[in-house]
Amino acid sequence: MRSLASDPADAKHLLLGTSDGHIFGSSDAGEHWMLLGRAGTRLDSVITSIVFDPRDSQSVWASAWTQDSAEGGGVYHSEDGGHTWKSSGLAGHAVRALTAAASQPGLLVAGAVDGMFQSLDAGHTWKRLTPEQHEELRNFDSVAVDPGNPQIIYAGTYHLPWKSTDGGANWKPVHEGMIDDSDVMSILVDRAHPRRVYASACSGIYLSEDGASLWHKIQGIPYSARRTQVILQDPDKPATVYAATTEGLWITANAGTVWRRLTPADWVINAVVALPGRIVIGTERLGILVSDDGGAHFRAANNGFYH
Repeated sequence: MRSLASDPADAKHLLLGTSDGHIFGSSDAGEHWMLLGRAGTRLDSVITSIVFDPRDSQSVWASAWTQDSAEGGGVYHSEDGGHTWKSSGLAGHAVRALTAAASQPGLLVAGAVDGMFQSLDAGHTWKRLTPEQHEELRNFDSVAVDPGNPQIIYAGTYHLPWKSTDGGANWKPVHEGMIDDSDVMSILVDRAHPRRVYASACSGIYLSEDGASLWHKIQGIPYSARRTQVILQDPDKPATVYAATTEGLWITANAGTVWRRLTPADWVINAVVALPGRIVIGTERLGILVSDDGGAHFRAANNGFYH
């Protein structure tokens, strides 16, 4: 499995995406799963992101790229909670990241191999935000929108991060303090302190306290766990942040000062959601696991999920 998302209106309602285009759903916080449908028709579509419409939980978007083609993928939309899907634009673009603006309903930003794109009308139409065939503004792997200001967009590429303060019209590199040639795989803007930004890269996890003007590398997570797939902020405790890495799930309770690993080191964690009283993780070979004691113990929760 590749991606996980929780319904903002119902924390027990989860959707997950696989590396072959399938969408599964759970209505009991991950205890049981049901195959809902497929986003697209290809068997090699990797579902990179699932985004709920905060105004309507039946409206969901998914982004994808195809494994055997640099020109395969796109954004898909479901109006029935994930059962049926149709193309919602960017067909033929390998979309590696997708997010919605918390403060502007209908605004979506997609990061693809060939550039950054934006929709102001819930995916009906899209416009390119970055120049075509730009030497650096390509190979996007992550994207985040400031929760209070949709004009501020952060984007990570295979080679360092970028920022726009005018809705994507102009971009500037923001990599001061970050090791060069860092694939930025995940970006998180702290909802309680929006100028605090986390970024995970192949060279480690970085933190900025000034809107990405300067980064410093967070200590505590070993370099061997450098592939951090997702950084997630706890919905109830802003200082608690989870890092899903190729060597287990890590947690900090003090905004990155001290980290500890919650799972065995040989677990490859691709996705994580934090629910009231429960952590749900999606792994490379073990399927879905859940913890009801803050990560002290995990158990398999693959009922209905074929992995």
